Amino acid sequence: MVAKRKKIGRNTLLVSLAVVGVVAVISSTLLYSFAFIKVRGIITQVANTSEEAQLLAKKNTHIQTVRRVVRDTQPEREKIDAYFLTDDEIVSFLEEVEGLGTHVGVEVTVQAVSVGKPIDKDERITPLNLVLKSEGSLEKIFYLLTLLEDFPKAMSVQEVQFSQQPDEGIWVGNFDIVVLKIEKAK
Repeated sequence: MVAKRKKIGRNTLLVSLAVVGVVAVISSTLLYSFAFIKVRGIITQVANTSEEAQLLAKKNTHIQTVRRVVRDTQPEREKIDAYFLTDDEIVSFLEEVEGLGTHVGVEVTVQAVSVGKPIDKDERITPLNLVLKSEGSLEKIFYLLTLLEDFPKAMSVQEVQFSQQPDEGIWVGNFDIVVLKIEKAK
């Protein structure tokens, strides 16, 4: 019986050790799986944060580049904008055109002024349609036309009509002109 008890004690010890071993293996596997899942989640968060940081850095670099381009092109943009009329320059522009007539020696009168529809997507550039009438010698009216075509504004002569008053020998020139007007940036 003592031998049987020793055998049963050994078997119980072996079964107990086996159960403890299986429980330890299962516990360590579960603990490892839990740790693996946690580490993978942290790595994913770190990767996402890293991608966001890279996107923000690229965006910041792009913004800095745009700012630098805007700053560096400011003088050129101001020169270009000077070719357009602004609302507060329209009256002085018309006076300059009439002054060209005086310089040439012909009378220039503004027959009509109308504002067209904006021609750009921001609706900042608008054509200003002018109808001018001049009276004088044909040579002087042609000279006036040349000066108008060379005027340092964004303008174009759309139509020209000449006629002569037979009894007086005076020539009449009618000019349809389009000048581009720009709204100042807000």
